[in-house]
Amino acid sequence: MENRRNDVLTTMSHEEPERVPIFEMGIDPPHIETLMFPERFWSPADRPATERVELLKHNGEVQVRCWDRLGFSIVRTDAALTPPSEWSAKVISEEEAKNLRKDTGLSYSAGTFIDEWGRGRIYDSKCRVWIQQYGTITSVEEWEEWAQSFPDPWAEGRDVGAKIVAELAEERDLALAGLLREPFATLFEAFPISTYYRLQLENPDFIKKAVKRYTDYNCETIKRYGELGCDLVISSGDIAHRDGPHIRPALFDEFFAKEMHRQVEAAHRVAIKYVKHSDGDIRTLIPSLVDTAKVDGLHSLDPSAGVDIGKVKEEWGDKIFLMGNVAVDSLALKSEEEVIQETKDCIRKAAPGGGFILCSSNSWYTHCKLVNCLTMVRTGQDYGAYPIQIL
Repeated sequence: MENRRNDVLTTMSHEEPERVPIFEMGIDPPHIETLMFPERFWSPADRPATERVELLKHNGEVQVRCWDRLGFSIVRTDAALTPPSEWSAKVISEEEAKNLRKDTGLSYSAGTFIDEWGRGRIYDSKCRVWIQQYGTITSVEEWEEWAQSFPDPWAEGRDVGAKIVAELAEERDLALAGLLREPFATLFEAFPISTYYRLQLENPDFIKKAVKRYTDYNCETIKRYGELGCDLVISSGDIAHRDGPHIRPALFDEFFAKEMHRQVEAAHRVAIKYVKHSDGDIRTLIPSLVDTAKVDGLHSLDPSAGVDIGKVKEEWGDKIFLMGNVAVDSLALKSEEEVIQETKDCIRKAAPGGGFILCSSNSWYTHCKLVNCLTMVRTGQDYGAYPIQIL
């Protein structure tokens, strides 16, 4: 375990490390609490500002100790979407929910809160996380009004939890990943879905303007991640679903990949690798991600959507490193023996030559069997020593 960060740096450079690094971008609170009992892990997004700051510090400490205990090589932190110290959530009343249902046609209910980015969120009591659910901005005019108070990436308090995670990661020789939110996803989620697609068709100049604004925010956040000592950034937010991209490849290239390249350049200026995450079938978008955006790595490579990590490695492995891709469906539904075989297959296909980090195809969400998650990790530790011996 002594060289975990070095293993990450080596494999991101397309060289073979001592061992395949292991990572998870997220673990739902019920699993964290099972692993770290009697510690608690909270979802602080809707809490009053003073309480939220203390919870962020607490969660950061618990998270790093959990990731360390699991033997992961990377721990992630978030200064991109953490609300500033003075911000407080707007929780909507029944009357406001009624009006929003009328205006948007979406199923708002009392207790939904509106986050800093104009997105509605509801609390999942089983997973104990706040889930982005509804877009609350219904027109360009409303977006322009919202954007008059566009979030400040340097606002006080955004890095409270991140600083804790960065310090503890350094003590434990863990690589550090900073999270971003994909501009496409942030914009897509701010509007009702039908409104977004109408604007993309009727008002492409607005889409380009908005994406540039979100990209500017991310570029500044990347500077902050550089100050924190991050080794990589991961841009979350799906750009595809099980049946294909959310947006045609040519339009993705025009509207989003070129702006993503600005983020990649910002990361490289502070010696950080840039990784794009997406669930779904991204195969037709990979050329744009690699050749136009020039990302350093891809995360997820969703096997449930038909993405074969071996084929991606064969075609693109000299240009990007890969993070994945044990299916979360397998972690939730299959046997331990099946998870062992799937994990071994991932290592066999993607690990030789370096450029591979083992993880699930998304995260350890609540419906995953924890025993299967731990089986994936154990299998990675058992078979991840270089040179790879799996036939």
